[in-house]
Amino acid sequence: MATARIPQWALSKDQQKRALEHHFRTFLNPKTRDLASHERFFLAESIAAAFRGQFGMARDALRDAYEDAGQFVNYAMDPEVVAKATSSNLRRAFSYLESTPAQEHPIFS
Repeated sequence: MATARIPQWALSKDQQKRALEHHFRTFLNPKTRDLASHERFFLAESIAAAFRGQFGMARDALRDAYEDAGQFVNYAMDPEVVAKATSSNLRRAFSYLESTPAQEHPIFS
């Protein structure tokens, strides 16, 4: 018997946040390889969106982090964001995200 796939938007905000946190943990595991610049950029974007309660945008940015770096050759990544998105800063931001409840109403400012 096949199981029905539940769309992400049908999950509670807390469930959506926990699903994203699982992926962040995978990327930020210190035992894995060093992160590429596009991975750091999109992880920073994704963590920030998740913190603001913009879980759809966070999923999109996370999906881009999984893509091959060659797809982003002409993508305008802010070099300042990439420089500040070190693994330790990303881990610190993720730790803060984990310690906060899911933002029920998205913040767009």
